[in-house]
Amino acid sequence: MFCNQCGQKLNDGAGFCFKCGHSIVGKRLKKVSINQLPEKKQAVESNSEFLLFLKKIPLYFNKHSVVLIAVLVVLFAILLGGIFSFNIFKLYKAHQEEARLSQEKLNSQLEQTQKAFQETQGELKDVQSQIGEQNSKQANELSETKNELSSLKDKNNGLKNLIISSQKSSSAAVSLFPQSTSDFVSKNGKYVVKIVCADSSNNVDIGSGVILGKTTNNKTLIITNNHVIPASYTQSLDYPCIVFYSDNPTVNLTKYYYAQPVYFASRASNNTMSTYDFNYLELRQEVSLSGSTVVPIPNTSLIIADGGRPKVCSAGNIQVGNKVLVLGYAGVGGSNLTAKEGIISGFDNVYTSTSAKIEQGDSGGGAFLPDSDCLIGMPTYSVSGRIESLGRILMLSYISNYIIQLSELGN
Repeated sequence: MFCNQCGQKLNDGAGFCFKCGHSIVGKRLKKVSINQLPEKKQAVESNSEFLLFLKKIPLYFNKHSVVLIAVLVVLFAILLGGIFSFNIFKLYKAHQEEARLSQEKLNSQLEQTQKAFQETQGELKDVQSQIGEQNSKQANELSETKNELSSLKDKNNGLKNLIISSQKSSSAAVSLFPQSTSDFVSKNGKYVVKIVCADSSNNVDIGSGVILGKTTNNKTLIITNNHVIPASYTQSLDYPCIVFYSDNPTVNLTKYYYAQPVYFASRASNNTMSTYDFNYLELRQEVSLSGSTVVPIPNTSLIIADGGRPKVCSAGNIQVGNKVLVLGYAGVGGSNLTAKEGIISGFDNVYTSTSAKIEQGDSGGGAFLPDSDCLIGMPTYSVSGRIESLGRILMLSYISNYIIQLSELGN
C-alpha cells in the first residue's frame, strides 16, 4: 500500500504517511503497482536508496563504534591537554612576568640603596673632614692658649720678680696680692705672745710681746714694752714673768715658759730703754700651770714659732692711710689673741698714731701692715682727745740702732 500524496510505500492499515505526514484515515486506498505511478517511480527509487543508506548506518556504526569512541576520547583528551597546557603556560608566563617585575623592583631598590649608601658615604666623608678640621683648629687654639698661658706665666713671674725687686729697692713698695685678715692672723699670730709679770709685792702686770727669734744659745728672745716688766722686781725673783704661747693663739694657749729680763748694754742703756719704752725677755724653762701652781718641766726646747720672727717694715713702707692690724692680748673679748683694724693716722717722732683701738693688754704686742706683710712695731699707749682717742705705735725701724741683732748674741 502506498501514500496517495507522495507515493511512499506504507504498511497495511497505516493511518498516515511516515514520510510526508499525509493522513490516510477513512480513505480507501486502492492497490496499484509502482509501475502504475510513473510520476512517482523515480521518487520511490530515490527513497529506497535513502532507506537503504539508513539501514546501512547502524551497521557502520556498530562496526566502527569502538574506534570512533576511542578517537573521540583521544581528541577530547588532546583538547583537555591543550587547554591545561595552555593554562599552565599562561600561569608560567604570568609567574615569569611577576618574577621579572619583582626583580626589576628589587634592582630599583638596590640601586636606590646603593645611591643612598654612596650619598651617606659622601656625607660621612664630609663630616669626618669637618671633624678633622675642627680637631685641627681646636688643637691649634689649645696650642695658642698654652703659649699664651705660658707667656702670661712668664710675664706674671717677671712682674712678681719686678715687684719683689721694687720692694727691696723702694721704701714705699707694698704687696700686689694682699692677704685676707684671717689669713694674715693665721700666719703672723704665732709671733705674738702673752706676758704675765709679777713684782716682789705680787703685783701683776699683763701685756704682750713679739718674738725676735732664736738666740745662739737656742733660746727664744722676745721684745716688749718696758712698762710691762715691773720696775720694782728684785733679783731675788729668778723668773718674774711667764710667757704664754700657741701655734694657734686665737683658739687657745698651749705652752707656758718662765722668762727672765735681759739687758744689752752695748746697744742701749736702761735710760734709753725706758725712754723709748722697750725691753727684752728670754725664755728660760718650760712650765705647766695647774691653778696657781707652776711646775717646771725640765729638758724641753726653748725655741717657739720654729725659731722664726716677723719681717720688720722699713720706714718708707709706713705712710699715712696705710691699713694697720694690731695683734695682742687685750684682755677684753677673751684671754686669747685679739685683732683690731685701723689706719695710720699720723706721725709723732718715733711713734705713729693709729685709729686701731689699743687696750692695756695690747702693750708690747704687734702692729702690722697686712698689705706689706711686715711689722711696724709695738702698740704702746693711747692718747685721748675730747671725743676720740688714738693709739701710739713704737716704730721699730726708727729705733733700729737700739735694737739688738740676733747675730750679736753670744753664749
